[in-house]
Amino acid sequence: MDVKGRKHTGKSKNYQNWVTADDIDYLEQWEKLFGPEYQACFAFCFWCDKLPGEALFENMFVYDERWYTAYAITLDQYRLHMKVRSESWKTVHMPASIFSQLALPVSEIFV
Repeated sequence: MDVKGRKHTGKSKNYQNWVTADDIDYLEQWEKLFGPEYQACFAFCFWCDKLPGEALFENMFVYDERWYTAYAITLDQYRLHMKVRSESWKTVHMPASIFSQLALPVSEIFV
């Protein structure tokens, strides 16, 4: 699991889920190292600068008086839907609408 931290305004479900091309390559290498019974994934932890509106996030938690939510998505799902975000910075992302449909609360990944 590669954990990414992002800030979120809490105004929409527009999740910033960009990663670098190197992040994709490294997770692929870990997946090969551990074998076919393991799935690599990204976990995105979002710090919400204010309490989100009515049920915007289902799995909120508070730490040090700040609101957070965390979602995970498998490398396979991410790779299938990723788009180039910046050629010069070598970053990719998933469209927010697809991410919000496919990503699961981190707590569900470890069940």
